[in-house]
Amino acid sequence: MPVEQGKQFRNEASEAQDAGANVQDKDQQKDAQAILDEQEKARAEASVRRWTSRIRNAKEHWKDTFKEMRENMDFAAGIQWRGQDKVQTSKYVANLVNRAINQKVSTLYARNPEAEYQRRKRLDYQLWDGRLESLLQAVQSLTMNPMDVQSKAILTDYMNGHQKTPSH
Repeated sequence: MPVEQGKQFRNEASEAQDAGANVQDKDQQKDAQAILDEQEKARAEASVRRWTSRIRNAKEHWKDTFKEMRENMDFAAGIQWRGQDKVQTSKYVANLVNRAINQKVSTLYARNPEAEYQRRKRLDYQLWDGRLESLLQAVQSLTMNPMDVQSKAILTDYMNGHQKTPSH
């Protein structure tokens, strides 16, 4: 029993020393973390200021355009006279705009639009001339002479160009 108590005492003493070292390490870690947090906060604040400035500049730049869009939307809604703030008015309102807008919208969304494309003609191959005969000739030449550099280059060019072209 006394030997076990001695071991236990030594373990408790070493744990106390480790705890003291850990406290210092933890204090240093906290200080380092606080510095990093402050730096991160400063970077975030600078980013917010930069974006706020960009947004303000953009709002100022596009202010007239958005004002014109708002006026056009109001006009299409039926507010067509200066000083008019309600759709119901005793003044004459022409519905030509609404008719034109409805026709444009119906032509745009009358059917499900499908994107159609055609691949442009491109030079996908640098050495191969596009003829099957020349490709077969390169293959035959390469089987007879595996060191034929020109045939290897033509086949490599064909393989690289063939990877670029989409399969139909």
